[in-house]
Amino acid sequence: MSDQLLEQLAQVLAEPIAERVAELLTERSAAATVSPWLDVDGAAEYLSWPKGRVQKLTAATSIPHHRFGSRVSYHRDELDEFMEKHYEGPARFAPGLRAVS
Repeated sequence: MSDQLLEQLAQVLAEPIAERVAELLTERSAAATVSPWLDVDGAAEYLSWPKGRVQKLTAATSIPHHRFGSRVSYHRDELDEFMEKHYEGPARFAPGLRAVS
C-alpha cells in the first residue's frame, strides 16, 4: 500500500475508532461505580435464582448476608465465594481450574 493510501485510511478510521474507545471507557467507568451490595431482588437476579429461594436460604442462614435492622443485603464477592464453594461437577472445571479451549 502506498503511504498516501495509508494516510487516507487512517483519516477515515480515526474518528469512528475514537468514538468507540470513548463509549467503552464510559461503559467501564459506569460499571466501576456499581455498588457491590445487592438487595434480595438484586441477589436473586445476580444468581439467576427465584427470589423465594434467596429468601429461604437467607432465613436458614445458608447464604451469606448482612442484616441492618429489617434490611438484608448481599455482597457480590461473598455470593461468588458461596457459589464456588458449592461447585459440583467435573474437576477440570472446578473454580481456579477453568478449562482452556
